[in-house]
Amino acid sequence: MVTLSIVVACGGGGGSSASGGTPGTGTITADNLTSKTMRNEAAYIPAQCYTATKDTTNNKVYNPCYSCHTKSVKPNFVNDGELQLSYDLPEYANTNRWTNLFVDRTAAVNAISDSEILSYVRNGNYTDSAGNIILAKTLSNVPSGWDYDKNGQWDGYSPDCYFKFDSEGFDKAPDGSYTGWRAFAYAPFLGTFWPTNGSTDDVIIRLSETFRKNANGAFDKTAYKINLAIVESMIKRSDVYIDPVNENIYGVDLDKDGTLGTASKIKYKWNPLVGDYMHFVGYAKTAQEAGNIEMAAGLFPQGTEFFLHSVRYIDVTDDNDIALAPRFKELRYAKKKKSYKNYGVLKEIADEEMKETYDFPDRLSEYFGDVERGVSNSQGWVYQGFIEDKSGNLRPQTYEETVFFVWGVTEIPVLPPTVFMLSPESMTQILTRGVGIIGRKRV
Repeated sequence: MVTLSIVVACGGGGGSSASGGTPGTGTITADNLTSKTMRNEAAYIPAQCYTATKDTTNNKVYNPCYSCHTKSVKPNFVNDGELQLSYDLPEYANTNRWTNLFVDRTAAVNAISDSEILSYVRNGNYTDSAGNIILAKTLSNVPSGWDYDKNGQWDGYSPDCYFKFDSEGFDKAPDGSYTGWRAFAYAPFLGTFWPTNGSTDDVIIRLSETFRKNANGAFDKTAYKINLAIVESMIKRSDVYIDPVNENIYGVDLDKDGTLGTASKIKYKWNPLVGDYMHFVGYAKTAQEAGNIEMAAGLFPQGTEFFLHSVRYIDVTDDNDIALAPRFKELRYAKKKKSYKNYGVLKEIADEEMKETYDFPDRLSEYFGDVERGVSNSQGWVYQGFIEDKSGNLRPQTYEETVFFVWGVTEIPVLPPTVFMLSPESMTQILTRGVGIIGRKRV
């Protein structure tokens, strides 16, 4: 039996057809996504926070809250483990407004045959028959109802990953060039995108162009692989093994053995207080030495595009295994802005937010952004998403839908700042070798 997971819009549901509206006002409709009016003003509090913690049939108590709320590890300074014991929400949020989750769709799903389901999920909505990205083409001539500032152009992220990976997980455009995106293995967050819950997915990263070049400014895949491994080592704060590389080419002692030779690992040795530093290679090394790239344990470098994350329907193979279906439910995207926030700034931000929560417990959080440019968080990242509409095409997520997305990937203490898929415990050679689990299959 094939299972179909019904798509519902994050933040309260979809809309009907209409047009018009001015930026930040009006009603969300299929043709006008620019309104910032929120049906659920607490959309940043996900439905999972309303999970019943006590089984009334046997009085057994469960603690799903630990999944997110716990003691953090710096540079994540959000500590809210007490929420495991306290249902502490702003007054407005004490009402569960995720009413779409209480609709019984059993009869509607049962009326759809397996063959209809398979036909639908195998009909892709991301690329056309020529391999072009459908949504990117639409955004190049942006519909007026998506154009928040009415300047006639799309000013947000336009999808540019083709999901055509080589043996090392690097994405390639139809002309054979590398797009810079790389797929990697990760452990999905508890339950969220497990196939048993109706979706499967992949996650892809891209460092800024500076990290993809050699010292002469030309694309260098080996240099890029090394820099990805260095980033992985800094996030995990541990050694990372790599394919053997001649350190003399890049002028960096990667394995910290005191000589330039052949390195098979990135040695994690980072303690600026005692003079222990790590260095990128290639053009990024030059930029780092010039003070244009910041580096710190647990933090991604500026310009990192992370969390290009396709949420897919589940396909079924001939041998009854599962795979990523060609059809997307969502495409999610995040980019670290150029402004750098060090440990001190991140600690100050967390402290200020904690104080505000204490002083004004019923005040709802506010987020800056819009449908076109995405929504920013306080930690220096901007997020944007695209979701399947009623006709099966991908469209930009509304401001409200993006607010829901932002909180769910950034403001919990169980993970490094802003990195929903990358807790150190879930990472195993993920950026180094690019051997990822895509739909539970190896890339």
